[in-house]
Amino acid sequence: MKEKNGFTLLEMLITLSIAGILLALALPSFSDRVAAEEVKTYGLDVYRLLNFARSMAVTQRTNVAVCSYKENGGLYKCDQNTDWSNNILAFTDDNSNGVCCDANESVLRVLSKSPKLVTLSSNIELVEFQPTGVAPLSEFKVCPKNTDSFLSSKISINMIGAVMKEDNIDCS
Repeated sequence: MKEKNGFTLLEMLITLSIAGILLALALPSFSDRVAAEEVKTYGLDVYRLLNFARSMAVTQRTNVAVCSYKENGGLYKCDQNTDWSNNILAFTDDNSNGVCCDANESVLRVLSKSPKLVTLSSNIELVEFQPTGVAPLSEFKVCPKNTDSFLSSKISINMIGAVMKEDNIDCS
């Protein structure tokens, strides 16, 4: 009698079926992890941009504005709403009119549009840091679109302009 080497077709099909089932069970967990990382990363990016804007206002002794914008033929125009899911712009605003970029004003930094799994909203349309670092009280919510609030974060600007980040907030 000959010794068999290898697998039979039936053994191969059973092994592939088990592997497929395990993969199907692991896939939803993986997509949740991807969403969690996008929310976390984008929240940190917004937090860093706001701190950068405050720092530039103090070091350059000028007003620095931060707003959500849509690019219009190479021109930057701040959105007039509290949905910050578009690109975010930090620019010097010497005349405090909230418009980029008049004479002697420049773009300091641009943050790309929020990832498709993330929403960013605020209670304010534009944040303007004064040369002292002071800014209006503001609050930003970085939330996943699937509303799992354990992934979300809140970025606040207090009355002296300090930028703070808090994780695991309620997005409702």
